[in-house]
Amino acid sequence: MTSKRPGEAWVRPLRLWCGLILFAYLLTHFGNHALGLISLRAMEAGRIWFLELWRDPLAETALLGALLAHWLLGLWLLYRRRTLRMPAWEAMQIIFGLAVPPLLAYHLAGTRIANAMFDTQDMYTQVLLTIWVQDPWAGMRQSALFTFAWVHGCIGLHYWLRLRRWYARLFPSLLAAFVLLPV
Repeated sequence: MTSKRPGEAWVRPLRLWCGLILFAYLLTHFGNHALGLISLRAMEAGRIWFLELWRDPLAETALLGALLAHWLLGLWLLYRRRTLRMPAWEAMQIIFGLAVPPLLAYHLAGTRIANAMFDTQDMYTQVLLTIWVQDPWAGMRQSALFTFAWVHGCIGLHYWLRLRRWYARLFPSLLAAFVLLPV
């Protein structure tokens, strides 16, 4: 659905750019988690780099601004729809996107907000112990958060890039990467 009202042509491009920032965050976060296949020490070393990148005041402001803007603009576009008839992929993307903020709130409280308020260090040993041993439901919430955010982002990227000539050629490799990275 294209924007027909004057002055609203900026909504979709802004939402796209916000989504790209969020996807870059997810990509680096999953990349950091993938280091766990090597060792916990490698994960911790990656965490230092990851936090250096994303807890920089400018990057953190861009990330939180992108999160809020992407969510609000998504709600606005959903509100503006004349009908809820849509393809299954679009319904899944919307449902997954709406599920992310409540799941993310718990994770943010335990990591970033705790760090800012109490100067805690969200070390992977502590986080893994907490979410998989002490509170397995937290681990399930975290897995749902990552799955929903990742699928939402991959659908968004696919439907943004699908009309590019080069994308059809690279699609099998990108699909494999999109599936394998979170696994």
